Amino acid sequence: MWIDLSLAAAAGLAGLLLLFPVPRRSHLRERVEPYLPGHTSGERLPRWEAAILEALTLLSPSSPRRLEERLAEAGKRPDPGEYRLEQLTWATVAAAGGGFVILLAAAFRGANPGAALLGLLAFGAAGALARDWYLGREISLRRQLMLEELPGLADLVCLAVTAGASPLTALERAARSSSGPLGLELRWALAEVEAGAGLGRALEIFSRRVPLPAAVRFTEALRLAMERGTPVAEVLRAQAEEAREAWRRYLLETSGKREVAMLVPVVFLILPATLLFALWPGLLALTTLAR
Repeated sequence: MWIDLSLAAAAGLAGLLLLFPVPRRSHLRERVEPYLPGHTSGERLPRWEAAILEALTLLSPSSPRRLEERLAEAGKRPDPGEYRLEQLTWATVAAAGGGFVILLAAAFRGANPGAALLGLLAFGAAGALARDWYLGREISLRRQLMLEELPGLADLVCLAVTAGASPLTALERAARSSSGPLGLELRWALAEVEAGAGLGRALEIFSRRVPLPAAVRFTEALRLAMERGTPVAEVLRAQAEEAREAWRRYLLETSGKREVAMLVPVVFLILPATLLFALWPGLLALTTLAR
């Protein structure tokens, strides 16, 4: 039994060490080849590692396209292979921690090798699922920051256009003045304009990368106003007010959810203590009279 547990722990530690490759100096061909036409990004993985990454897709059954969208929403590089490697790292660390717990349990109470193996697999699956949950958490926090940043950015664009600046200049000034994730996405989109694309194309890229209905409506209204020749300042003023209203609605919804969550300590902690203090003297008096 101890031999099996030791082999399982050694295998977990060896897998953990294999995830951290020895750094080496990259050649010029390796650095230039990804920019050549017809090059497929990503190296060919070993068969055993590809099989493990394929098994991890069963724990988070998102299509590669959907996974790329989720990674982009979290502000990360849309590389499913790199994300699966991160999941493998989390699973290996969780399995190593689970192996340590199983060894401690076996030292005091004994353990079945089959149950120990199932425990290691369960800890590994929990680590992979924890990485997927953390990605969803990163997406929700980034959306909250974007929604909070949108009213101020819309006001800056509206003020710049009202002062006589062009929409492109107004967007560039707002992007430089903003330090949040929404300003970063706007700077990425405006970089397409510097590369030769039109402003409409840049706004389309921005609305596709930012998963906020208010931001999508803002960019679509600005793009349609420029195409149809309608007053841009009036459109931006209305969109800025709509962005502030969306932020107010989000605050009201969040406060409503927090109000419900606050009932948990009130009902399960404060209320029982209050009832105990209120009923204890009466119960003590009844006990004394019964004697």
